[in-house]
Amino acid sequence: MFIRIKVTPNKNFTLKGYDLYTKAYITPWEAALGTQIEVKGIDDTEKIKIKSGTTTGEQIVLENKGFRDKSGKRGNLICSIAIMMPD
Repeated sequence: MFIRIKVTPNKNFTLKGYDLYTKAYITPWEAALGTQIEVKGIDDTEKIKIKSGTTTGEQIVLENKGFRDKSGKRGNLICSIAIMMPD
């Protein structure tokens, strides 16, 4: 018996291997001064600290918060920072 699993696209995550990639949008003053934000994972919401001086494109890696493989080992959740101007 063969089982085929197809992972459909998701607007919040991109899957590469067992690692999940997502983006976190912060304001310029949060990037300059630092802050703490919440990032939604596949199981729960994680709080991450943004250090002062953060720039667009920096990545924060949350180990063992990604997709599970067949043995139960997990990949990482990789959060890419994007600085956005509020409306």
